[in-house]
Amino acid sequence: MKRLLLLLALILAAAATPDRAAAQQVSGVPRVGLLHWPSPELGRLAAGEFRDGMRSLGWIEGSTISIEDRFANGDAARLSANAAEFVTAKVDVIVAVDSAPARAAQQATSAIPIVMTSADPVGLGLVASLARPGGNVTGLTGMGPDVVTKQLQTLKEAVPRVSKIGILLQQDSPVHAKLMIELERAGPNLAVSLLRVVVGTDRDLPHLSGRCRCLSRA
Repeated sequence: MKRLLLLLALILAAAATPDRAAAQQVSGVPRVGLLHWPSPELGRLAAGEFRDGMRSLGWIEGSTISIEDRFANGDAARLSANAAEFVTAKVDVIVAVDSAPARAAQQATSAIPIVMTSADPVGLGLVASLARPGGNVTGLTGMGPDVVTKQLQTLKEAVPRVSKIGILLQQDSPVHAKLMIELERAGPNLAVSLLRVVVGTDRDLPHLSGRCRCLSRA
């Protein structure tokens, strides 16, 4: 998160060019659109941490920066509409802290800078490469096939007797689908079977514990 905030701060500073300065004088301060996938209840923590981090870098909400949140409640159509709202509102930067919001933002605009985190930005077509992203999307990635398989290996080393592991997946997530393929390739070599637990929206989460208990007895 710290590196993501530093990257955003650099983009905001670069936006203060003579051409952009006049527009910012009209609106007051640079505007950041924070695009969330989950509900306000589940996204509140990330939103708070983002504001705390920006404050630590000297960007004070209501004084030197304006931050607007849009929550999708796990609904892809709502996510796309929220991204379109930010484009219509002409925010200075869109921040997308996940692959789905990043894709929605990318599809909505090729002009407004997008700062994102994604498990597989190259595979999803968000950037051309990690070294040279190109376009209007940049950000960070900290997850990928090598990482998740290493996590599985570490879990097996920590608990050698484990033979059945539940994997929580987001429904219709292309990133999770790719990562699951890598995990299933690694599973037999580690003598573990993987049990999929798929959730669609926030509403599925309260029922998750019961589903996991059923899988553990399978």
